[in-house]
Amino acid sequence: MSQALEASFFFANPYAVWERGLNENFNSLLRQYVPKGCDLRTVTSEQLAQAQQRLNLRPRK
Repeated sequence: MSQALEASFFFANPYAVWERGLNENFNSLLRQYVPKGCDLRTVTSEQLAQAQQRLNLRPRK
């Protein structure tokens, strides 16, 4: 049985390199919590919530 995620998605516009920088940086930060190749069916909601909280509270320049 498949479950739907209630998540917003962002797709950068073609040829708009300034839109992809933050997206790519976020993806690399997310890889600290969900390694590449990981089966997403094994990641719990609690793990995602913890990663979300840590990334949202991360200090920025």
